[in-house]
Amino acid sequence: MQYDYPGNIRELRNIMERALLLTEGECITRNELPGELLKSDVEKPKPSPVQFDQIIPFQEMERRYVLSAEKWHQGDRKSLAAELGISESTLYRKLKELHEAG
Repeated sequence: MQYDYPGNIRELRNIMERALLLTEGECITRNELPGELLKSDVEKPKPSPVQFDQIIPFQEMERRYVLSAEKWHQGDRKSLAAELGISESTLYRKLKELHEAG
C-alpha cells in the first residue's frame, strides 16, 4: 500500500501478472513480489488516516493535516508542497503560521 507505483497502472498490472506466474498456491505472498515493492513499506511510512469521528472547524482540520504531513513526509518541503498540491510559498506560509500559533 505504501508503494507509489511510478509506472502507474501498467506497473501494477505487470507486478500482478508476474506474481501470478510465480505463485505455487492460491494466494500471492510477499515472496512473489519484487524487492522494490517491499522496500517501500519501510522507507516511506504514510501518515495514519485522518479520523472523521467529529466535526471540527475547517482551519483546525487543515492545521492537523498539514502538521501531520510535515511530520511524516521524508523529503524536502518542495516535494511536500507538490504532494499537497500547493505552492512552496503557500506551504512555507502555512507552516510558519501553524508553528507560531502552536
